[in-house]
Parts: sequence; structure tokens; C-alpha cells
Amino acid sequence: MIDIISPVVDMGLVILALLFVASGLVFALRHVYPEKDFSELSARVRAWWAIAAIFFVVLMLNAKIVIGFFAILSFYALKEYLTLLKTRRADHRALLFGFAAVPLHYYWIAIGWYGVFIIFIPVYVFLCLPVILALAKETRGFIASASQIQWGLMAFVFGLSHLAFLLIQPVERSDGRSLLQPSQLPADLSSRRRGHLASHSWRSRRASVPRISTASSRRSPG
Repeated sequence: MIDIISPVVDMGLVILALLFVASGLVFALRHVYPEKDFSELSARVRAWWAIAAIFFVVLMLNAKIVIGFFAILSFYALKEYLTLLKTRRADHRALLFGFAAVPLHYYWIAIGWYGVFIIFIPVYVFLCLPVILALAKETRGFIASASQIQWGLMAFVFGLSHLAFLLIQPVERSDGRSLLQPSQLPADLSSRRRGHLASHSWRSRRASVPRISTASSRRSPG
């Protein structure tokens, strides 16, 4: 069972509150406008409840189950994305290669190999896809197919997998100490932002002091 980190709990409470508000609105609309049909809206709200319940139940299970859940989520998100595209027969091998890359990509998360996880899709997969498309010997639509498949992998596999990585894998420094736990992410971002603001303010102050001193010395007599 993975730790239920504070940001996830906060996110769950916000989603729960929004779902209660949506359910209350549907209930109120049915009583204010009984002659209208709100069955579709009600079905959507019930689907949202089911999706939220499945998501948070999975987060409370074993880390490997969490990885498998996000892998399946990425697989189906990529599948739905590709159904919107006009693919060619020459794209079939490249599409098969893209789908095969999904479980392998999540395998790097499961074994904690961050170095390969972070470059597997944007480097190796992106290099192989145009080669596979070129071997199909179909030049018409080559650029569109390559860019669309690559964009799908980047958005729905590589991007989504970072959520799974942050939920189960802390990043460690060379001395073995934890550099960033998922629960520390908001605080770390806030501290970094304050540090940047303080650094910018200090640099601005140091840059303005010589100009003021120079101007004062020019105005002074003798």
C-alpha cells in the first residue's frame, strides 16, 4: 500500500466537494424543471463518481497495481486519441510499435530506472518511429503520421506516466538522502519560488546601489 500523501488527499477532497455540488445541481434542476429531461446529465455525474472512486481506490493499493492502472489508462487514452486520426495502412506497424512501448515505458517506473524512463519515449521511441514509417515506403502523409503518433505518445503516455512516477518514486541525491518526495512537491515549488524572488530582489538592490552612489557623488560639491 502506498502512502496517502497530503496533496493527493487534498485533491480528493476538492474532487469530492465538486462531485457533491454537481449532484446537488442535478437534484435541484430536476425539481425546478420537472418537465425537462436531465437523464444524460445525471448519467455523466454518476460516471464521474465511478471514475473518481476507481482512481482513489487504486491509489490506496500496492504500488505495482498503481503502475498497472496508469499503464492501462495510458493505453486506452492513446487508443482513443488514435481513433480520431486518419491513419494509413502504412502506419500499422508504427502504431503497433507505439502501443508496445507503453508497458515497457511503465516497466522502467516499476524498477525505478529513472535515467531510462525519462528518455525512452522522447529519444529512443521518437527515433524509431520515423524509421518504421519510412520502411513502409509510403511518402504521402509521412510527416503528418509521424508527428501525430509522436504527439500522442508524448501526451498520453510520457506525460501521464509522470503522475505514476511521482506517486511511488522519490528522487534521491547522490548521498542517499531524499531530494524530493511527492508530498514535498508543493512546498518545494513554493520555496523555490520564494528563493527566486529573494535572489531577484537582492540582485536588483545590489545593481541600484552603485547607480545611486554615483549619482550622489556627482551632485556633491567639489
